[in-house]
Amino acid sequence: MVRRGRRLVDSAGEVLRGIGRAGAISVQVLSPLQVPAVLAAAIRNRATPYGALLAVHAARTPHKTALVDSQVSWTWAELDARTNRLANALVQRGDGGRVAFMLPNRAEAIEVLVAAAKGGIMPVPVNTRFHTEEVTRLLRVQGVETIVVDADHAARVSGFGGRVVTCGDEYETLLADASPTPPTPRARSGSEEQGGIVIHTSGTTGHPKGAERDFTESGIIPTLAFLSRIPFRHEDVVLVPAPVFHALGLAGVVVPLAMGATIVLEERFDPPECLARMADHDVSGLVVVPVMLRRLCDAVNAGQGSTRWPHLAWIWCSGSALPPALERRSRRIFGPVVRNLYGSTEAGWVSVATPEDAVLKPGTVGRPLPGIEVRIVGEDGRELDTGEVGEIVVRSEAVFAGYTDDAGGGLEVDGTYRPGDMGWLDADGYLFVADRADDMVVTGGENVYPAEVERVLHEEPSILDAAVVGVADPEYGDVLAAFVVPREAGALDGDRVRTICREHLANFKVPKHIWLVESLPYNATGKVLRRQLRADAGERLGAETAVD
Repeated sequence: MVRRGRRLVDSAGEVLRGIGRAGAISVQVLSPLQVPAVLAAAIRNRATPYGALLAVHAARTPHKTALVDSQVSWTWAELDARTNRLANALVQRGDGGRVAFMLPNRAEAIEVLVAAAKGGIMPVPVNTRFHTEEVTRLLRVQGVETIVVDADHAARVSGFGGRVVTCGDEYETLLADASPTPPTPRARSGSEEQGGIVIHTSGTTGHPKGAERDFTESGIIPTLAFLSRIPFRHEDVVLVPAPVFHALGLAGVVVPLAMGATIVLEERFDPPECLARMADHDVSGLVVVPVMLRRLCDAVNAGQGSTRWPHLAWIWCSGSALPPALERRSRRIFGPVVRNLYGSTEAGWVSVATPEDAVLKPGTVGRPLPGIEVRIVGEDGRELDTGEVGEIVVRSEAVFAGYTDDAGGGLEVDGTYRPGDMGWLDADGYLFVADRADDMVVTGGENVYPAEVERVLHEEPSILDAAVVGVADPEYGDVLAAFVVPREAGALDGDRVRTICREHLANFKVPKHIWLVESLPYNATGKVLRRQLRADAGERLGAETAVD
């Protein structure tokens, strides 16, 4: 605990400078000098800061717009009262301490999140793309007794034995019957975690795993550390198309909630509609995954949607690798505003690459945030020298408390976490990510990172999208297979793709198999579904062998 406190103090200077610049809590209610004391009190009382700060913003700016979706618009006073009502309803029901929601980006998702914080209940966001069996398993493992859903997803929780609250009349009745006064948090056992949330991993490498995060002791400084790298202000209007059940979208609403900014939710991502909402709401901040950013750029180039965004100051982009070519393209369209965030559900946000970093160090994910330590280690655990590629190891106040089911791995006894990524640090302390460790392909005795090949393909103007995976080969053990989406039909063929690769890569890195496809499979958090591509490659190769 002493070591943790020392790292918090060491990080506080840079973070508090960010708080002052952002103007999150001014002398209208609290002075910036009072902020550390308020946060310290929140820690002592085991309160979740963003739940407590909502009441502060409701008192400070009651009539300011807090939350907007496609159906409603709530002020801070209205949001405070509605979340008090929901928190009281949940506490009075006496549930077992966890409430789930399976919702697209709509106001009720944020209300559940905040009400849980106020009521001392652990919120459990559920991916809206999960299959019925996955949802049933998740709710059982997490011990959830109440879940809030919309009509579109109600069928997937029909077998849930607990309480299902459907958005609409049932949800509004639940709120109407409860008190708008500040709730008394539910009593907890001594061993029960408080002030946290359960975020589920994407499930790209197996079953989705629940990662428990504690926002009281471990989350304050890392969350506020964003302010040292992102020009975030209390006056911001933040548009969030990234799903709020994932870490990126969650951060995209939690930080504005804590700062008193306005949140605009995009329920279903549609590039032209998203561009229009950016203009209509004078958006200054945008939270997206890379595939969303690419589709926004495509829409602008196609003349679809507005091109007027005079207030846009920053774009958070994370969830998967941001190709340097896409960063440059977005710079030409939106200006120097993209912040490339690197992290994971378990490790939290590790580093941020600013627009200046992207120019100075193309491909970097930036320097570690204040209070976060990053090391690069070899297979023997030895710390590697500058520039050497090895496994990324993170130690941070934001590292998760552990998985909530029987999934093991990752978290070590000294509080460090291995995200499963390979990378290196340069002499200036900038972090570069080579690829996922389990995506590395050994072909003919040579190690190849598919991301390196993908970066080359993304630089080619005639290629809209591309993904590379490893497939079994009788001669080389494994070889590379590329799935390529042409920008225009007939614009290229497999030979042209190989020529592009040979111009920039060693021969053993040139894909042996190349398939031109109409699109790539992505999950809701913007990650390419590589398992699906590997299965597709196996089927294609099997069919080719059968024909031969």
